Order: sequence, then structure tokens, then C-alpha cells
Amino acid sequence: MELPDNPDLNIPWDSDTRLTRLMPDYTGARVERTIAGRSFSLETGRLGPFADGLVTARYGDSVVMASVVAKHEELPASFLPLSVEYREKSFAAGFIPTTWTRREGMLSDREILGARVLDRTVRPLFLKGFARETQIVASLLAVEEDCAPEVVGVAAAAAALMTSDVPWRGPAAAIRVGWVNGEPVINPSVDQQEASALHLLYSGTRDRCLMLEVGASELEEECLIEALRAAQAGLAPLLDLQEELAGLAGRAKRTGAAPVGVPEDIQAAASADIGEASRHLFSVALSKSARGVRQGILQSQCVERLREAFPDAPAWQLEAAAGKVTAAAVRENIIRAASAELPPSVGVLRLRRPARTAAEIAAMGRSGGALAGGAAAEAGSRVGGLASRVSAQAAVSEEGGEDGAGSARPRATGTSLESLGFKVDMEADGVMAVDPFGPARAAQLEPCTLVGGGRVDGRDSEQIRPLQCEVSVLPVVHGSSVFARGGTQVLCTTTLGPPEIAQMLRPVGGGPTLKSFMLHYDFPPYSTNNTGRVGGFNRRMIGHGNLAEKALAPVMPSDDDFRFTVRVTSEVTGSDGSSSMATVTGATLALMDAGVPIRRPVAGVSVGMVTEPSVASDGGGRFVLLTDIVGMEDHAGDMDFKVAGSRLGVTAAQLDIKLDGGVPLPLLEAALWRAAEARCRILDSVDDAMPKRRLGLKETAPRMELLPVPFIKRGMLIGPGGATIRRIQRESGASVRLLPDGDYAQVFARGEESLIVARQLIGEALVGNEERGGPGGSYGMHVEAAPAVEVGEEVTVCVRQLTDFGAICTVEGRTGGSGAGGMVEGLLHVSEMRMPDGTSRPRQPAAVAKVGELLRARVVDVDPKMRAKFSMDDVDQTIPEPEPEAEPEAEAEAGAGASQGQSRQGGGGWLDDAGTSAPAKTFVAGSAEDLAALRAELALARQEAAAARREAAAAREVAARPAQAETSVAAPPAAEAPRGVVANAVAAADQAEAASQSSGPAATTARAAGTDSETDAEALRRAGRSPAFAGHKVVRTFKGGRPDPAALAAHVDATAAAVAMAMGRDPKLARQGIDSIWSEAAASKYRGNSSKPARTYRR
Repeated sequence: MELPDNPDLNIPWDSDTRLTRLMPDYTGARVERTIAGRSFSLETGRLGPFADGLVTARYGDSVVMASVVAKHEELPASFLPLSVEYREKSFAAGFIPTTWTRREGMLSDREILGARVLDRTVRPLFLKGFARETQIVASLLAVEEDCAPEVVGVAAAAAALMTSDVPWRGPAAAIRVGWVNGEPVINPSVDQQEASALHLLYSGTRDRCLMLEVGASELEEECLIEALRAAQAGLAPLLDLQEELAGLAGRAKRTGAAPVGVPEDIQAAASADIGEASRHLFSVALSKSARGVRQGILQSQCVERLREAFPDAPAWQLEAAAGKVTAAAVRENIIRAASAELPPSVGVLRLRRPARTAAEIAAMGRSGGALAGGAAAEAGSRVGGLASRVSAQAAVSEEGGEDGAGSARPRATGTSLESLGFKVDMEADGVMAVDPFGPARAAQLEPCTLVGGGRVDGRDSEQIRPLQCEVSVLPVVHGSSVFARGGTQVLCTTTLGPPEIAQMLRPVGGGPTLKSFMLHYDFPPYSTNNTGRVGGFNRRMIGHGNLAEKALAPVMPSDDDFRFTVRVTSEVTGSDGSSSMATVTGATLALMDAGVPIRRPVAGVSVGMVTEPSVASDGGGRFVLLTDIVGMEDHAGDMDFKVAGSRLGVTAAQLDIKLDGGVPLPLLEAALWRAAEARCRILDSVDDAMPKRRLGLKETAPRMELLPVPFIKRGMLIGPGGATIRRIQRESGASVRLLPDGDYAQVFARGEESLIVARQLIGEALVGNEERGGPGGSYGMHVEAAPAVEVGEEVTVCVRQLTDFGAICTVEGRTGGSGAGGMVEGLLHVSEMRMPDGTSRPRQPAAVAKVGELLRARVVDVDPKMRAKFSMDDVDQTIPEPEPEAEPEAEAEAGAGASQGQSRQGGGGWLDDAGTSAPAKTFVAGSAEDLAALRAELALARQEAAAARREAAAAREVAARPAQAETSVAAPPAAEAPRGVVANAVAAADQAEAASQSSGPAATTARAAGTDSETDAEALRRAGRSPAFAGHKVVRTFKGGRPDPAALAAHVDATAAAVAMAMGRDPKLARQGIDSIWSEAAASKYRGNSSKPARTYRR
């Protein structure tokens, strides 16, 4: 058997040849060092025998495995076909995924951001023109919170490339840096990160930066530069570790894998064809669309002529050659113009100092609170927003304070511009000339120029495109804005919601579990005059949105000061460079428009760079920094450095590069100062758009308030089965939520009116003398709150439920507990029960108590939630009669002359102008005093419920015996008394009830005679003591079979009238609600099937 003619696979195939000879020749190795007090190890050879390279990195207890595979076939492309994946396995943190299948779910935002970090670190070190499909996969296998998985992942991926046969110019490493107590901290712990004013993730080689991510609390540029230098120095041990592993287990790089790219003769022909035309194209100011049309025409014509000259060349090489010509024209034009403006020997960065008084400087320091690292105050000569950390006493000298406008020179501290090696010269026109390299760095870079023109749109290198700031551009929404910078335009909105809808997180590597502020970035295809998929998101959207979110997070109010969940959206409506930084500025305007109390406005700007080829090769040559780059400059340039912050300092930054080998750190420091000066100019436009802050939320924004609700009154607000709180939400339209961590209720309303109504209803539910709300009162009836129980007190309890171990009881006449309707609940254990003899204990609770029975017990314990424990030891079981209440004044007036020797005089019936009772169908509501008198009578309903049940049972028993009923007929009729709607309705109901249980006119007459002298209040108490009990009685009366229609109608009328009197409303409305409930009961339970038990319905 012969294998294909391939030198790598042409192995003699005989019986003595082992199959293992076809496997790669792997050599296992492991290296280890101590970094920042923890062990850092790299290991290869144990896993992944078929991958081109696989390394397992471990730092502390965080473990990341990274593999690299590159195909041998070259793709017809002029770009690097590299894909990077990063996964955080759930088992790394010791939990099972919560997906439906319990498998690893879709990529999280954190995984996407981690993949972008790996990609931006390794991509600049691949050879130009390497067009073989390459994939890097990194997996987090174990995690420790103090050891950042991104640092371990970058080390694993770089080491895998170093030990593989893929051509790559490593090593590279990443490191985290914090800023604690005024000093940089390498790889800070979780506790140090919480106290840190800086979260820097920095990756690079031995002398250049490849990638950085910054999140800071308005950190001054001097501090950030010091942290960058500390990060660059901290990479050395990790780089040494990778080189050591590559020396032990590295494989020989592939032969024949040299980059092909575009042949030199084709590139030379393309340059000669359209080189001069391209330079003229970008020498005039054109819009993006016009420039794109002209560029497309030039390139298409060039490709056609190249196809005729090189008929055998692939199409992708011809197109790439034409595209490189236009990109080269952009770079050459910028460098030529910059060189012509200033001599090549001049290497200065010109930054204009804003005029600022000593009072303004002090106010800036106070508004920012304590500066990072314990700095005392804001620097005196903040150049375009650049903070030199100086003491408050040296901010402006006494002489300078008199001259005003900050004319005095500040005394800088150890981290001032001079101490960092910058040569500072103050010019007369307020321009500070800063040499970003100084004499010490003159040997590192040739003299360069940082100012000049020649850009594709005709601007100077420091010039910002025209700015547009608008707020309140959309109705109804909580906050909106439009921000434009040249052709880049974003539409931003702010939406506020309650805190319970905050985004829930489950980070594998530790971190916050709730996020109350989120920013979502959307980049639709129309923003670049393209068509494509709409909806969803990609990695670019996730990355840009995260950067803008980090920029705004430091100035957002704390959750204690501003409990709303805030969502900001940014839709890019036009894209021509740096849409992420436009999102930062637009989001600031939208937040301010909504009335969110941010600490200070934040703006962002992007700084690009164009270099000569020698900068990439040996670090020499000229370069130009470009402020506010457009899309063409981003595509043709070498760097995109996005920096956002306030006037006090940096809040976020991100670096993307295309320069081979990375960006020298001095160039990055110079770009940081350039971004600071431009940022302050953008903030001036923001201040002009909103010169005054909103004192409160916008009128279209929702409202939220915390109302004090003592824990013992939570039951009063909730109501029986949640009826009270649901009624409040229904009537007010607001959301009411009891907070679990305090004695407060959170009210979230869509408007001010809704909040006022909800606040009033909650107050009425908690205050005893209000007309609405209260514990246990269905239909909104109020029951006066009695004091809670105390230990040692003897109380009357009602058995609600029997269990194997005792009885669940409620204290009669007491509220303020955690039970339904605020009732005080408790347990009467079987060991605390006593038999009727008072000495022996029962074996079963049923031997002593029955559901609904009243018992006397002593309170032996009460927990913080007002749940009691009872005992029957040495407690007299005689149930005391309820004490009669004092006669209300209003009731005495209403019932004058109507007393018939009753325990309480009649009253509460609402009379018409003639003094007679109003008919049921023409009900006339009484005065507030009448209603108060009726409610005073109803306050005894709970205490008398048990007696009412016994009375009703005895009356039914008497009515069921005709002989006894005949005797009652002869009883003399009672004297006439004023009767109201309730008395009439109850009398009719009792007659129908007696007729339904005992046939014959005698029983009906007897029952009617017994109610002739009742007043409304007494009839209401006898009918059911409360509207809830009256409705309960309707169902209980007829549970034996199909009800008589007349009896049913009478009972419904009685209940409706009782409800109407209790609520002060028309009984017709109450009747409609009861009819709907009863019709449901009749349809489901009373269709001739008397064997089914009756269902109890409550309103």
C-alpha cells in the first residue's frame, strides 16, 4: 500500500510499522514560577495529542486550557482567517447549568468579551499575509476569584502558539493592575479590587502594548500612565515562563508557510495606476458617501486594468492591491502634511489649558469626593481636563488667586508632568507645550510630529468634527437624545424600572449577581448604507456596549440613592468612525434628560495613529496622532485608542491596534493626553446642550418611593389572601412590594398621580381611623386594630386547624400579627393541652379541640413575627362575654326615640328626609356620622362571631320543629321600631330560610315575628356580623341541595345591603358582585348533585 506523495505522510507501510508513528511527536513539559505571591505554571503534553498546540495554564486555583489548530491549505484572502473562542465551564465554579437540557448554554457576554481580549492580544503578532484558517479555543476549567481567568487565558493561548508549529511572533502576556492607596497593585485580590479606583487589563510584549481595557473611577491621566508602566514591567515573568516552555517542548515552525499576500509586481502596478489619483481623492473634504463612491470607482477601474495585465492572478490579489493603494494614500497624505507644517525635529504635543479659577478647581475636587489614592484635591493646572494631583494648598498660589483665571503655576506632586519626564513650557497664549518623550526617550524614537493636516476630510490632526447635541427628541420615553460628531450619529434613550427587574447574573469567576445599570448598543446595517440581518447582536455590539457601560458606571448614583433599574439604549443611525465613543456622550445626554442624578457628564473620543513603516520594524520613524478619526482613517491607520471620562479623569479606555508587534508605550501615553484635551472640548458642547440639571425626574419618567411599614403591620397591608395589596395596586395602578430587608414598602408608579393615590391607600390600610383598608375586613370594611398579645396574657383563641401535634389557633379580637388579615396566629401544642378535668393531657388534639371552637389559653412565647405559643395549663376555660362598647354619639342621635330596652339603642339605619326607612331599590346614603356609627357597631363582629354561630344553629333547630314553632306564633308582636334596608332584607331572608328548612306557615310566621323589632345595625350583626360572614352564610345555608330561588334572592339582597352600608355605596353595585360569585357557585356545585360538599366563596 502506498500513501499519497507527501513527505510528511510517506511512511513505509509494513507489519513492523506502528500506527503511532503517524501521531505528532509531542514532548511533555511543565514550568512554574511565583508571580504576585501565587504559583503560575504552564504545562503541555498531557492533553490534546492531535492539536497543533495545547497548553494548560494554572494561576493559584484558576485553570485554563487553550488549544490552537491551523490548517495547511492557504485561503484566497488578504486577511488573517483567525477565530478565537473562550468558554467558561459551569463545573469550573461547581454548579450545574440552569438551561433546560442542563448543558452549557449560549455564550454569555463575559465569554464574548474574554474571546475579544484573546483575539486582540494574539492577532497583531501573526505574520502579514498568513492566510491559513486558524482557530484558538480556550476553556476555563477551574476558577478562583482572586486569580483573573483572562490573565490565565492569555498566557495559555500565547504558550500554545509558542509551542505549536504555527508561525507566530510571541511571546505575549496579560496582567491586571489596580490602584489602591495611591499606588498600582499587580493582580489585585477581590478585596483590593473593591477598593481600587482602577481596573486595568493590559497585554503586551516585552516593550510594546498589544491590548488594554480600562475601567476607572475618574482616575487622573498621570495615575493611569503610572499604572501602564507598572503593567508593562509586570509582564516580564510571564514572558520568561513562555519562552522557557517553548525551549523545552516547542515544535519547529512549518516550512512552506511563509505568507504569500499580494505579489510585489501586482502591488507596484496598482500603485502606478491609481496612486496619484488616490492622493487627490483624499486631499479635499468629502462626505463619507461621496468619498466611498469615488473610491469604489477608482478601485474597480484599477482591478479591470490589472486583470488585463495579470490574467493568471487570482481576483482577490487584484482587489487587495487596489485597496492597499487607497489605504497607503491616506497614510502618506497625513504624514506628508504633518511633516510640512513643522520641522521634523520638533516633537511637541500642544495642549490648550482651559481658563479655570481657584474656586472652580476647589469645587471640582469637592464634587468628585476623595480622589483615588487619597489625593487631597483637584489639580490647579488641569490642561484640557488633565489632572495633576496636587495638594489643595498648592492648587493656586496666593498671588495666582488674586490674578484669577488660574494664571499661577501649581506646585506639582511626585506624579506631575515634570516628574514623569515631560518637558513643560507654558506659552503666553495659554498653550502648554508638552514634550511627551523628553531627553530620556530621545534614543527610543526618532523626532516626530504630532500636529498637522492632510486628513481625508481636510481637518487638522487635532480638530474635532462638528458636534450636535439634542435632548428630549422623543415623546413619552423617559429620556432621549441625539448626538452627532460629523457623520457619526447615535440615538440614545433612557428607561427606568423598578429594582426587581435588574439583570440577574451568575458569573462563573465571581462578581456581582445583579446589575441595575445596563447599556445596550445596536448597530443596524442602514447606519453604513448596507443591508443585512436586523435584530440580535454580535460580538462587536457586545464589546462596544460594554465599553460605553464601563464609561458611565462610575458616575451613576448608588443603588441606595437611586433605586431604579436603568437601561440605556444606543442605536447608531450613522457610522463614520468611533460610534462607541459617540454612544458614551449620547447616553450621558439621555441620562441627564431623564433626570438621573449622575455625578458628572462623561464624553468619549477616539485617537488614531498613522506611522511610518520604520515604527513597526525598529521603533524609529515619524508618526501622527489623529483626534476623532473617521472610518477611513480607522481602516487605514495603525491604532484606535478609545478614551472616555469626565473633566476629572478617565472612566474607561480600550485599545485596538493593527501595527505589527504592538504600540510603544510612549506613543500610548501621548495619545492619552491628546484624548483628554479633546474630551473636554466635547464636554463643553454637552454643557451647552443642558446648561442646567433637572432637579428631579422628567415628567414622563416613573416615580418610586419607600414608605415605612412596620413589620408587625405587614399583614394589615397584605390583607386576607393578599386582597388589600391587590386592591391598592388595582385602584392606583402602581406596583407595591414589601422589601424583605427592612420595614418598608416600595411603591413604583408610572406617574406622579398614581404614586399619590397609592401612598394614600397604603396610609389608609395602616391607620386605624381611615375609611378604607384594615386587617381582615373584606369589601374594604375597617376593623379597629387591637393591641398585639404579650407573654403571660390569657386570651381567647379560635381553633383554625388541627394537626397531629396540636392546633393552629388565632387570637380573637387581636390584630398586628403575620396571619391572614393581620391576625395573631400561634400553636397550641398537644403537650400544652388539658382535658376538661384540667389535669390530664390528651393523646390526640381532637380530644380537646375542634375546628371553630373557642378556647382559653395563656401566651407563653411570641417570636419577632408575632407568632405565638399557647398553653392551657391552669387556665379557666370559661369564655368571657365581650364587653359592650360605649354608645357612639352619632348613633345616639340617629336612633333617638327608638330604644326598646335593648343592650344598645338602635341606629345606623339611613333614613330619608321624612324620617322613614328608604326602600331597598331607592337606597339613600346617610351622612359620614351614620357610617361611622355603623362601623363602630361592626367593630365587635370578630368578638361575637362564635356566639352568632351558636345562635343561628339554635334558631334553625327551633324552626325545624313544627310543634315548638306553633307555640311561637301566639307570642305578642313586638313594638314597631325604625327599620332600614338591612332589617327588611334580613327579615325576608330569615322567612325564606325557615320556609326552606321547614314547610308550613307556622315556622315562617314565627321567624318573621322574631325580627320585627330589629334595627339595621342589630339585623346586620345577626345576619352575619360582617359582610364576609354574611356572604359565607349564603352558601352554608343551602349546602344540602338546590336552593330555593326566593330564599337565595333574599339572602343575596341582605348581603348586598350589608356590603353597601359598610362601604357607603349603592347596594345595586354590591349585588352585582355577589350575583357573579353565586352564579359561579350555582353552576359548578348545585346542579342537582347534593352529594358534593359545598364550596365556600368569599368576597
